Amino acid sequence: SGPETLAADVVHDALGLYTASYTTPRVGTYELDVAEAHIGGLSAEYYTNRWLFGDPTLSRVDPAVDFDWGDDIITPTGRDYISVRWSGYVQPAFTEVYTFHVLANDGIRLWIDNELLIDQFEANVDDDDAFAEYVAVTPSALVAGRLADIKMEYRESTGLASAKLFWSSPSQPYMLVQIGRASCRERV
Repeated sequence: SGPETLAADVVHDALGLYTASYTTPRVGTYELDVAEAHIGGLSAEYYTNRWLFGDPTLSRVDPAVDFDWGDDIITPTGRDYISVRWSGYVQPAFTEVYTFHVLANDGIRLWIDNELLIDQFEANVDDDDAFAEYVAVTPSALVAGRLADIKMEYRESTGLASAKLFWSSPSQPYMLVQIGRASCRERV
């Protein structure tokens, strides 16, 4: 018995050599996905609609989700009716439960390790309030040094626009999320 998917602890041994260890929950055949992550930001896809439909208008790496566009344009073609999907990894410094804080105008969804923690994608924020704060706590501890998948989707309707992603834990103060992005993936 046990989960079908689990994470491994990876240690750098020497140039190009790593040791991955994990305990299998049951007898069987397993596939191992190996990914190399680089510090530098989240992969970002910007869409010219509120629903993440079609091909992105703009793709880039954002160093952090720390945007206060106000009334400025978000994509080369506009500032209203925009959506963005950021994806990559976070690497916690402590083995603890983490609290994620998203400050946004308008809606967001946030997944950590493929678990939906915040589902406020259809929210509309009154411009008099500037932004809403959405808060979620991981259901279990993130493991120090182990990369955790992160995906955040943002939707802007009209008016002011902002999106900021913070985290905290009992040992870590409230701060912008330090993020990495995947550059390659291999199945073994």
